[in-house]
Amino acid sequence: MLILKRILGFTIGVSVFTLLLNLAYNYDLQINTFLYNPKNILGLWANHIGAWPAYMGVPLAGWSLLCLSKKLRNKITKLVFWVLGVLITLAGCYVMFESTNGYMFGKTKPLLGIQVGAVVTVLLILHAFFSKQKRETIFKIGAFSAFYCVATMIQTIIINVMKSMWNRTRFDTMLNNDGDFDRFTSWVDLGGNGGTSFPSGHTIAAASILLCVFLPLLFKECKGDEKKFLFIGYVYTGLVALGRIIIGRHYLSDVTMSMLVATILLTILWYLPPVKKYFAWVRRKTEKHN
Repeated sequence: MLILKRILGFTIGVSVFTLLLNLAYNYDLQINTFLYNPKNILGLWANHIGAWPAYMGVPLAGWSLLCLSKKLRNKITKLVFWVLGVLITLAGCYVMFESTNGYMFGKTKPLLGIQVGAVVTVLLILHAFFSKQKRETIFKIGAFSAFYCVATMIQTIIINVMKSMWNRTRFDTMLNNDGDFDRFTSWVDLGGNGGTSFPSGHTIAAASILLCVFLPLLFKECKGDEKKFLFIGYVYTGLVALGRIIIGRHYLSDVTMSMLVATILLTILWYLPPVKKYFAWVRRKTEKHN
């Protein structure tokens, strides 16, 4: 029964991506022309905040080191963990700010204070959560964060390599160039006419949230919630993808390919023996102290 469910899920997934890429092949430009709205609130949110899941692993890893340092007895080790925790957390927050260009909604009115308040609030929530957790729980969160960072780095490299191969021109770039769409190329055409449209970097960054499906491998409380994590992840990624299309930064094929790459990478990681051994090692490491 389990094998049949997996085959069915695989078939549905392949069918959906095939349908979307075929639709994009024929109507990419028309879809963007119909939906284009540079002031759309969903598009602005996706442009400035939507990619944050890709950067959350770094400050989370830093914060886990910071909190873990309080539970260590050796003063030197404690100091090393504390310094690393502070530096990694600050570096992660800085990268998150850079990803939004210092603005929340658009470049005309900086709202840096809101962003600072949002991040500080998140950090305070993390502190309240971590301070009540056992050392083993914090270790698990840190281990998951490390895995999360490596996985997001891998998918980012893949997307950037593909961008350099396709060199596809963005819709809004052509629109701002007197509406001349002669530089438009299909997603099946390598080389392009200069640009970084294909695939979508924001979409693959948003899809990083799908990695939460690995949490049940470490936390018994999350066992059986894999489908919930996937559902929430794909909904979030879909909203970011739609927003990127609406403001003309990407085509349907751009965001679909990024979601496909994320899905393939997620599947490979799920069944990859070294990944399974890593999570098994983390469980053994923490269970010894329970």
